[in-house]
Amino acid sequence: MYKLTWQLLTGSTGSLGAFLLARLVQSPRNIIDKVICLVRAKDDDSARERALRSVNDRNLQVDSAKIVAHAANFGEERLGLDPKTYERICSEVDVVIHAAWPVHFASSLVSFEDSIRGA
Repeated sequence: MYKLTWQLLTGSTGSLGAFLLARLVQSPRNIIDKVICLVRAKDDDSARERALRSVNDRNLQVDSAKIVAHAANFGEERLGLDPKTYERICSEVDVVIHAAWPVHFASSLVSFEDSIRGA
């Protein structure tokens, strides 16, 4: 028997993240119930809009009812989320897929150190 799971995805607005998001939400609800996207945005509505635009721009089909998006800032305490949202994510999420990565083609490898450390 499968357990309903909540998956957390970072990087859903990037190319890899959009394909991951589309694939995750294609899973039957009895396997993956919700996909939570943490997105750099001013608010949760903008975060959801950015995540959905990313998959739509790539002509990917998604069940948007399974997607929950939150504006986040990985450099802040609790990822920039309010305490209630953060605690719910910590208690409900079963899998974290960290696919966020800054895209700076002219940067040296050392400049990505904060992303590697999770700062």
